[in-house]
Amino acid sequence: MFGRLDLKTVECPYCHGSGKSQKNRKQPCQECNGSGTVQVCKSCGGIYGKECVDKYVDQSYCERRKDDKLTQGLILMHGVTAAGKSDLAKVLASYLDCERICTSKIKHARGWRGIQHGDNRRDLVYVSIQDMLSTKFGFGEEIVVIDGTYAKRHWRQGIYHICDQLNIPIAIIHCVCEDEIEVKRRIDDRYDKNPKSPHSEASDFSYFDTEKRYIEELLVDKFPRPEMVGIIAFDTHRMVINHVSLAGTHKFSCFVERALKQVLIMGLYPSKNAK
Repeated sequence: MFGRLDLKTVECPYCHGSGKSQKNRKQPCQECNGSGTVQVCKSCGGIYGKECVDKYVDQSYCERRKDDKLTQGLILMHGVTAAGKSDLAKVLASYLDCERICTSKIKHARGWRGIQHGDNRRDLVYVSIQDMLSTKFGFGEEIVVIDGTYAKRHWRQGIYHICDQLNIPIAIIHCVCEDEIEVKRRIDDRYDKNPKSPHSEASDFSYFDTEKRYIEELLVDKFPRPEMVGIIAFDTHRMVINHVSLAGTHKFSCFVERALKQVLIMGLYPSKNAK
């Protein structure tokens, strides 16, 4: 059973503190009973009585949360340009106090700005990340976030192989934004904020359109050990989390899901300083 839960009161994430139902403004919000606030567990970020207790009562999740920090794991971002991957990766890396490896920054550092789909240099970037992972996890790094599209299956297979060798669990966060108006706004905003940003090379909507056709389906990937992999689908525009996972109940996948929910509850995402 749980020990003494450490709770805090926060603004209700469902009604944003208004206390009113989002579907019918004349009705009170069912999640907070019209108060505009909810209590969340400081350990797992779950809403007390809804997610924190009900969902994880058999696993004593809040008691185990302390041990999860000792588990090594990889968070692999996945999705097309302007899906919100980099902003989310930055927030998660900061919240979890872990390292973020960004494919765009590696290309930028090597002077490979503007390389197109099909260019062999893109393969070299993803191979170099595999080498970096071997070194970092070998030296005891606990959690690493990889920020990139990982559009091609053979790029992802390289990561799966390394993690299988090192016995590292993987949580893949598949980011989507299905609202094309929002995608266009993000792409325009990306260049306007910082033309010299490593991400500014993808500041044309045609790049996004090409990448949509170029990306290879994630759910048909073959994993060396499916029980070590969890997939979390996250709509970065509607702020909706869905598990479409092979092993959604894996300890590390649960840990990442809780961290994602926590940054949403705390209002850390979307970041006001995203570039």
